[in-house]
Amino acid sequence: MKHMLAVLLVVASGASLSSQVSRVPGFELEDYAKLCIFEDLHLAPDGDFVVYATRPLLQGNSDSRREVFVLATAAGAEPMRLALPATARAIRWAGSSHLLAFLADDQGVAQVYLYDWEKQRLSRISDAVDSVVAFELSNSGKSLAYVTKSKSDAAKAASSSLYASLRRSGPGILIDTDTVGLNEVIDPHYAMRVHQPNATLWVSAIGKAPKRIEVPGDPGSYISEMHWSGDDSMISLVYIADDIPLGSSRLLRPSLGVISIQTGKFHNIAAATTSAASGQSFRWGDWIPGQQKLVIERATIKPPSSGWGHPDWAVVSPRALQDQPHIRWHKVDAVFGAKIHPITPRLLLVENTLRAAASLYEWSDRGERRSEIVARIDGATSQFSFARNATTVAFVSESMIRPPEIYLYKKEMGVRRLSAVNQEIAAKITASVSEVSWKSADGTTVQGWLLSPDRSWAKPWPIVTFLHGGPTIAVTNEFTPYWTAWPYPFAVYAAKGIGVFFPNYRGSGTFGAAFQTPTELDQEPIDDVVSGVDYLIDSGIADKSKLGLSGHSYGAWLGPMVLTRFSIFRACSFAEGWGNTIETYELLEGKFLRETWDSNARWGGSLYDVPTAPARMLELSPDLHFDKVRSANLFESGAESDFLKMLSLGKASVAKGLPTESITYPLTGHNPTDPGIQRETAQRNADWFMFWLRDEERQDEDAAPQYERWRAAKAHASAFNSR
Repeated sequence: MKHMLAVLLVVASGASLSSQVSRVPGFELEDYAKLCIFEDLHLAPDGDFVVYATRPLLQGNSDSRREVFVLATAAGAEPMRLALPATARAIRWAGSSHLLAFLADDQGVAQVYLYDWEKQRLSRISDAVDSVVAFELSNSGKSLAYVTKSKSDAAKAASSSLYASLRRSGPGILIDTDTVGLNEVIDPHYAMRVHQPNATLWVSAIGKAPKRIEVPGDPGSYISEMHWSGDDSMISLVYIADDIPLGSSRLLRPSLGVISIQTGKFHNIAAATTSAASGQSFRWGDWIPGQQKLVIERATIKPPSSGWGHPDWAVVSPRALQDQPHIRWHKVDAVFGAKIHPITPRLLLVENTLRAAASLYEWSDRGERRSEIVARIDGATSQFSFARNATTVAFVSESMIRPPEIYLYKKEMGVRRLSAVNQEIAAKITASVSEVSWKSADGTTVQGWLLSPDRSWAKPWPIVTFLHGGPTIAVTNEFTPYWTAWPYPFAVYAAKGIGVFFPNYRGSGTFGAAFQTPTELDQEPIDDVVSGVDYLIDSGIADKSKLGLSGHSYGAWLGPMVLTRFSIFRACSFAEGWGNTIETYELLEGKFLRETWDSNARWGGSLYDVPTAPARMLELSPDLHFDKVRSANLFESGAESDFLKMLSLGKASVAKGLPTESITYPLTGHNPTDPGIQRETAQRNADWFMFWLRDEERQDEDAAPQYERWRAAKAHASAFNSR
């Protein structure tokens, strides 16, 4: 293989916070069931207490295992478990260090509650007919804003969906090709998610009847936000306007408005725009402390490989943008969902990811830089919560070799750890993690991560290269990277002597607009991946005879593309991607194609209008190019997502006589959420790579049938490859 690269940087991480952990070998899949993740972390306004919830990462009926604690931030304090309702969620402090607000179910309807944890006194402060899906208390604690959504309307939408109509007798159905695609036909829940009725916004003084606020759209989508102004006179609101057409891209086009509490009137500040190929969207609405000004994000929607990653932000007055001609916009590199904490009109603290580093950043007139609060902390930091004075901050910190824990920053004391929830698991991690950089074929520097087995495993190691989805979703240095998208057990690989390589290839977000937009989808990204593997081989890290390749979503298209160009991999595993680009195009709804695909020449443009498009799409269909493939291939998919798009990869692999497994998980979408399915696919992937890369089998009677299949496939493949 041609050697195209030179190492630029290898930086060991995990030295600062992780060095405190004693090491005992033996991390296994079951340790994921013991791992607790943190939710609803919130610091009291005075900085003296944190409230947080924990739940197991991998556990049957994990909602019932969710526990809520209050912990004093003073040194040596022990957490106190709160006896909240089992369904308590969205927990936060209600203006003081003894009063908490949260949602909980009451006879199947979610309501807002207040809880005085010192007096153990619980009171309900909403009386909604439909479930409350989001709420915000005013800064004074005297008023409440909340959003409700009807269950009955959602059930009606499901029963009237195309999926349901196709499965009962009746007359012929008129099909709208603009809105009907694969998901409408195979996913019984798709209509409920995409075609939901509008939610309703209510405002009330505590203890008084609520007033309905008329909003020209839906204030209850998953990206909706609302914020009270400091003097409680206004509420900013992110919503999906009624004039945004239905379709899978609808939720990516929010608008921003403001409600006057005195009059109850809604005033639009920034309305989302849409066209066939692009449009503008607006978010945030957080208020500057002590001022009637708010921070707004403006993002341009373009084809998926270039949109949403590079928005503008500005500080504006609560009136229409067209009436403010002198607004100063600041360009930034931000992931979708970046969370902000305004300090002054010229300084924001932002929870964001930049160059694959999930951390806290300062945005100002001078640009972006990592905040001093976390500047000396390795790994990923998240869930930042600030005290009223913004000099005390609570957050979660972790890395690939350090399970998550809660930390506290005080300006006069620095950072210290507050929690010790995952100490038992931390003691079992013996792997190490490094940030690596190398030169790709065209000289571009590419960044990635290497999760390495401990020194007891002699080099070179078998290596599994993992390709993330998106393609903009860069892998960051967190303990369970990518688990919420697809539950790959990377820590188990490393514990069993298999290294894991995470290249953030061209197309990945957080590295700038140029890096995010490769000129050819089958050139620079593939070069980036292969040159990274080449570097690991040249460095004596990777065993070139035991290379694995894995990927999810977009990575499960790019991975097979790499596989068909380079016959260097022994075993592969892909989930929820696609094999044939023309087939995939045909299975998407027409409006989505016009908005995203047709304007992107790198995919060949429109299949119907551009004469050269079919030829280009055939080039970008890995299932048609398996002649060079020599690997054992595992293909996984969700029955309510991309299993039809994945079938052609399994067919191509079988047609070439390769060891092949195609697995579809029932009642599963693009991202498995059922703990049983998560456990099954994690175990299957661990077994797969151990069998093909280390020639080892797990001693479990239940696993015997799979090993019988794999041994037979290996024998057949050996005969095939020897011809």
